[in-house]
Amino acid sequence: MNLLKDKRILIGITGGIAAYKVPEIIRRLQKKGAFVTVVLTNSGAKFVSTLTLSVLTNNRIYTGLFTGELPHIEQGRETDIIVVIPATYDFIGKISSGVADDLLSTLIPAADKKTIFFPSMNVRMFKNRILQSNIATLKKCGYTVIYPEEGELACGDVGLGRLPDYETTVAIIERELGDGYFEGKKVVVSVGGTEENIDPVRVISNRSSGRMGVEIGKAFWLRGAEVTLVVGRTNINIPDYLNIRVAKTVGRMYEILKKEIKSADILIMSAAVSDFIPLSPHKTKIKLRGEVTIKMKRGTDILKSLSKNKGNKIFVGFALEDRDLVKNGRKKLRGKGCDIIVANSINSIDSNSISGYIINKKGEEPFNLLKEEFAWKLTESVEQLIT
Repeated sequence: MNLLKDKRILIGITGGIAAYKVPEIIRRLQKKGAFVTVVLTNSGAKFVSTLTLSVLTNNRIYTGLFTGELPHIEQGRETDIIVVIPATYDFIGKISSGVADDLLSTLIPAADKKTIFFPSMNVRMFKNRILQSNIATLKKCGYTVIYPEEGELACGDVGLGRLPDYETTVAIIERELGDGYFEGKKVVVSVGGTEENIDPVRVISNRSSGRMGVEIGKAFWLRGAEVTLVVGRTNINIPDYLNIRVAKTVGRMYEILKKEIKSADILIMSAAVSDFIPLSPHKTKIKLRGEVTIKMKRGTDILKSLSKNKGNKIFVGFALEDRDLVKNGRKKLRGKGCDIIVANSINSIDSNSISGYIINKKGEEPFNLLKEEFAWKLTESVEQLIT
């Protein structure tokens, strides 16, 4: 689901060096279908030009308060969300103190719309007690403040003060426009394939890419959840806004999931966990000498083991099948103590789409969707269990 499509976003640019990043953020928002209007402060115009922003948005750039019109009323009425980026020390102080002496600082209180501030400044300025008090005031008034990231700053210092990366910034805006249904819920998603050593060089694994698990994590996060991915082997880029725990082997994944699930509300077990693992991995590299026999043993059934202490948590399992999807899915629903089993075809491997059945105690529902679309559908299936 595209939460930005046809949304009207007002971007307020204040006078910080990070303003140079805003045109790219605008481009990405528009690419997702959003309509962007820009309010540029006098100090913001020192870092990015009205011409650049006007060409990019194909729209008028608002700068002045006294134009004979009422832009602080009109634009505030029409927008879905206001995003102040970068939000400087000075501008945060203005809003928290009730100062309205330019268009942007007048528009925010007049609009009474959801507003996000992205502070960006020198690390010592950010840690200043006055600024922190002003941020606390903004939060108390219902505004959202996104803490900056740590890294090298324009002044050469290292510390808090950088804007989040482009992908994360756009995702935060998207999340704020979502329904927030899973706010306050912790969701743990296992992702990718596991791998077990045959010897110090070789491993036994499977063809899981981890794409489905990452998309599921993103969908729950965009709907307000706190999301932790327990990640095995994967070649998929994972957004910075998702928490990550790395678990390459079956044993390690089980241990991490056991800890994470204690504080979680929902477990999505989408990882392709090795059913069989080497009985006794070689301690040295196996030399070429004809045929090699590798003895295998049954790996831990993580989902079945975790379900013994499930309580009121919601468990979703995946069953990759090459035949009898519904029959085998129902068997796993019962045997693994799940609320939902996603019985999906092996054709989903190395594909952007996934097909199969969502199976619960009431019945089964067929699907054939892009993995991004299915992730959203799965959040809806879990929502139905909660409501």
